[in-house]
Amino acid sequence: MGVPAFFRWLTEKYPKILEDVLEERVKLLGGEGSTRIQFDSTRPNPSGLECDNLYIDMNGIIHPCSHPEHGPQPTTEEEMYENVCLYVDRLFRAMRPRKLLYLAVDGVAPRAKMNQQRARRFRSAQEAREHLEVEHLVREELSKMGQKVPPAKKAWDSNVITPGTPFMLRLSEYIRFYVRKRMSTDKAWQNIRVIFSDASIPGEGEHKIMSHIRLQRSQPGYSPNLVHVLHGLDADLIMLALATHEAHFYISREEVLFGRKSQNQAEMRQLETGFRDKQRVMDEEAGDFAMQILENKQKPFVRVSIPVLREYLAADFASCLAPGRLPFPPSLERLIDDIVFLCFFVGNDFLPHLPSLDIRDGALDYLFNVYKRTLPTLGDYITNHGGNVNLSHVDVILAEVGAIEDYVFTMKHDNEMRDRQRREDMKARRKQAGGRSLDAPPTFQNQPNHAARGRAAKILEREESMRTSKEEKGNKKIKPSHMKSKENLEAALSLKRALENPSKITADNATPSSDGGGATDHKVVPPIKEEEDQAMDASEISMRIKAEPSRGTKRSLDESKNEGDAKIGVVGDAEKEFDGGCENDDTVASSFVEDASPEVLKAFKDRVKTKERKQLDAYSQNVEDKVRLHEKGWKNRYYTDKCKADDVAAHGGREHLFRSYVLGLCWVMKYYYDGCPSWKWYYPFHYAPFASDLRNIERFECDVRSLEISTPFNPVEQLMAVLPSDSSHAVPKEARWLMSDPESPIIDFYPTEVPVDPNGKAMPWLWVVLLPFIEEDRLLDALTPTLTKWTKEELLCNSRGLDDGYLFIHFTHTIGSKIRGVLQDSKTAKSPKTRLTDQSACPGFVGAVRPPLSNEIHPVGDDTTVSCPAASQKAEFTSLDNLFTEPLVGNDVLCVAFTEPLKLSHKSIMIPGAVPPPPSLTAQDKNIGRPRLNRGGGTIANMGISNGQSYKSGYGSMNIGSYERDLANRNGRGNQMYQAVEELAVIPHSKPQDPLGKRDKSKQITVMLANSRSITSSSNTITVNKQAKIVNNLINRTGIQAITTSRMVGDMHLMVTIGCICRTLLGVSRGKDSIFNRVYQTPAVITPHRILRLRK
Repeated sequence: MGVPAFFRWLTEKYPKILEDVLEERVKLLGGEGSTRIQFDSTRPNPSGLECDNLYIDMNGIIHPCSHPEHGPQPTTEEEMYENVCLYVDRLFRAMRPRKLLYLAVDGVAPRAKMNQQRARRFRSAQEAREHLEVEHLVREELSKMGQKVPPAKKAWDSNVITPGTPFMLRLSEYIRFYVRKRMSTDKAWQNIRVIFSDASIPGEGEHKIMSHIRLQRSQPGYSPNLVHVLHGLDADLIMLALATHEAHFYISREEVLFGRKSQNQAEMRQLETGFRDKQRVMDEEAGDFAMQILENKQKPFVRVSIPVLREYLAADFASCLAPGRLPFPPSLERLIDDIVFLCFFVGNDFLPHLPSLDIRDGALDYLFNVYKRTLPTLGDYITNHGGNVNLSHVDVILAEVGAIEDYVFTMKHDNEMRDRQRREDMKARRKQAGGRSLDAPPTFQNQPNHAARGRAAKILEREESMRTSKEEKGNKKIKPSHMKSKENLEAALSLKRALENPSKITADNATPSSDGGGATDHKVVPPIKEEEDQAMDASEISMRIKAEPSRGTKRSLDESKNEGDAKIGVVGDAEKEFDGGCENDDTVASSFVEDASPEVLKAFKDRVKTKERKQLDAYSQNVEDKVRLHEKGWKNRYYTDKCKADDVAAHGGREHLFRSYVLGLCWVMKYYYDGCPSWKWYYPFHYAPFASDLRNIERFECDVRSLEISTPFNPVEQLMAVLPSDSSHAVPKEARWLMSDPESPIIDFYPTEVPVDPNGKAMPWLWVVLLPFIEEDRLLDALTPTLTKWTKEELLCNSRGLDDGYLFIHFTHTIGSKIRGVLQDSKTAKSPKTRLTDQSACPGFVGAVRPPLSNEIHPVGDDTTVSCPAASQKAEFTSLDNLFTEPLVGNDVLCVAFTEPLKLSHKSIMIPGAVPPPPSLTAQDKNIGRPRLNRGGGTIANMGISNGQSYKSGYGSMNIGSYERDLANRNGRGNQMYQAVEELAVIPHSKPQDPLGKRDKSKQITVMLANSRSITSSSNTITVNKQAKIVNNLINRTGIQAITTSRMVGDMHLMVTIGCICRTLLGVSRGKDSIFNRVYQTPAVITPHRILRLRK
């Protein structure tokens, strides 16, 4: 789930949840050459965490392995498959699972997610076209100027990383072979189970993993102290991990730094924990040559410790868990569920976030403040076991958010103006740096004139000198190569050349001379200067090594497979891109023209970036904010703006908008805690309502209960639903015309120009994509007639996978005999399933198995040979263990189709017997601050703490739009829109359990109207015994038909709302006691037009 800025906010608020992962390096035989020493993952993990179950969200590594943003690009799809498998190797070495490895690839997603996938893919296709247009213009400009330009090449289409494409089908084949080969040849794999759920199994990868954990932990015999490690990049993995309520859960990912502050925090963390010194020792043990191979030059891993995060949350919400604070039993587990739900308001993949809530403006801190204050008054948590939501309690939170919308929109506008002014000032300073324009030719001075430049220049130069010295010192500490001297580095380079060209070098010229000469006939890398030796890191050394002409790093299928001839290779070439124009060619690029020089390529790319930056500046200057949320009347302008008005009118009206959003919140919560509640449901609007629109939301309870599970799309059906016509090459050939032919019955689903609404935002990636929603019936009616003409492979791409995935085990595994019996007794995948019930053989693992499809049935034995997956003639592989270039001789692996156990209710509890890790936070760590992510602008992070802080004087009047006024006038209550009780003050009772003092009739309630008049005709003060009279007077004096209260207990708050249902529904006619008894038993908020509050 993409939640912008969530990970950064979380790690800045709770910094100790991040832990660095020590990695033992791959070593070379004899400390040099290219032959790797087989890695032994059975040894204890140096990071100190012994992992039981490792789960990998495969799409988080498929994308960067297939089209990395930086560095060399794969040149064939087979290289991409190999990169994915080698990355799994690295994760296995770093995490070292002892019981289970779960590989989950995204399958068909729920309809609710498809809308986001569709918008992202269409928008990226249009951006790619715009980028090509800019490149074409730059190429023409440079050509006219007589300058060299790099050749035009078409980029590889990453949209093929979608279920139902031939790319994903072949990827699954390669991963299955990879698992079988590793398990047969690596002893660390032979004691674990491997579950592989590929793209043919419906469901998002991370949710398949969470479903497995939930289903297994609900079974008898489950071990509550399993250590789970989940590797993935999405921020929602943290919330999913919290939702499991497991005692030992960790999220692994590559390190991400957010500017200087984040980098400084990482350095401090590594120094405090001793990580740098420990990692340096491991790097030195591997040796300088080993540190230059690709396996040892990856981005470092970090892990998010969910136990530490739980400890932080317990400290942060200690006021809600203190004894006697709540009138109901306190529970950290239930509180965590509420926190997960609150996070949905600031972003998720299924609903647009509320306009007034943004993490960068302090929205999560504000929601937490409101929650801490109001929870004691709600009577229960806002969520229940199994992902159910108490809508009446959520209504109270939304009322608080709605009350500050005016303030938030004004603050955001002020922040934007301040940020715009800051950028303009910075641009001006850059233009006038040092008193001269940056566009003027540079001037040089032999010695800086400090007297002329002044004190500021001296300070800047001193700070720069200190910073440079610090960086050099830091680089020397963490530099993986640890070259001790200039001579060591030169010897390493020389030896490298000698290993690659032993016939072309002799002992006399093994070391290059200082002038770069030598007796060899190949180019020698010039020696490095003394000052370069100190600062050079591994990447620079690698670049020098790669620059040598006699490389030949990749091996095709036709080349020798002799291990002694293997080279230390790199994947692809930095300047190469893909050419996807050939439909039937498995290679990514059918041919390459001669690459331009690096200088020409860099100049070209810089010019393209400059032109694109100018386009963005033009966008930001030309975008007109028609809604102007910071000005009075914003709600009317918002809903009457053409894009919003058309969207709301076309998809069911404003009431359906409110209903759908509330339904979506419940759908997401259920999806996280109980699995997909409906494969067909989706949010049918492009915009979110305002929080002030979401009143009396418990009236949608029946709609929430009406969700039906239904069935997911087939893979190719999803392809047709989410891909633009630019990616039609990825769908079956006979169906492509539906995406581009003007006569297609569904051509309106595939606009060539993507309609967007800037919505007042300057940057295009913030614009709302207004694509038409897919109509399922029309799509299937158009697609079905083409099925008869599909090829066998295309039909296979559209088929649904068997059960819940494949289970691989070594034949010596504790359940090996059981699996062998299944394969011997049942011959085909149509055979009945056999339950795994022997807990002594494999404790805590339950399910059912049956034989797989025929292509994965291979007898166990030394005489069994499993062939490599098919590869094109142009396929080139870089792995030095012949992973995909030699067949598996001697199969030791059993494979069966696996089905999860029957679904049981997921309880938000810590399973009895669970032993959490010992506390790690100090008293100082528990002094939790509030991150500032908006460059020092205004924030709402400090609001919502005390009573009345959400209700600013002068705010709130703009929340009433024409829609509410028209509704009130139709009901004959138009005058009440301008008169309502603003605040009610309550003298609290001494017993928190009895806020209205029903047990002590001597307590009094003071009630004030907005115009300072009393509710009653005689006195401003009335005793509690006259509760019924309060209600009747409110009804009679204001013309309002009913009043209801939301239960507020702990700190004597009482939310009072004026509704529009008849008084008999609340039992007013039954007497004074029945009124409030009925209200407090059913804490509902019914169609409010003013949110009122009783305050302590």
